[in-house]
Amino acid sequence: MPEERCPACAESIPPGLRLCPQCGHDLLQAAIAPPVPAPAVPAAAAATLKKFHQQMNALGGVNILAAVLIAAPGAFLARDLPAEARVVFWGIVGGFAGAMTLLAVFLFLKHEWAVVVSLIFYFFFLVPSLFRVQICAIILMVACIAQGFRVLQMARALRAQGIDPAL
Repeated sequence: MPEERCPACAESIPPGLRLCPQCGHDLLQAAIAPPVPAPAVPAAAAATLKKFHQQMNALGGVNILAAVLIAAPGAFLARDLPAEARVVFWGIVGGFAGAMTLLAVFLFLKHEWAVVVSLIFYFFFLVPSLFRVQICAIILMVACIAQGFRVLQMARALRAQGIDPAL
């Protein structure tokens, strides 16, 4: 019968023991699922990755704020519409706000083009109906463009270092 050795310290282990007498390594756990070392991320890359996720949160927040500011003036427009048209109007506005939020929060994690699609939707939705309150939404849209480019630049820098920014 071959002699058992601890995978952590290579100490000889008497039969029937669960813990290594030398280092305390759990032999049963090692047999079930050997430890997998975490991939090493350099400190500078880890800081960049953390900043990237903060920028992503800011981008999502800007998109949500812009969607709310786009929908808010619609309340004034919708009050003069007949009931059937009001339902359709709020369906469009709600769908737009929901789509922008989904694009900002979910799609951009894997697809950089979601920022571009989001900005195109903002542009087409704002141009036909420029309410006074939507000036704020335009300012937020410009902030969203700037934030989107900042996030894209950080994502490219992380990929150049071999780090997946979707982690």
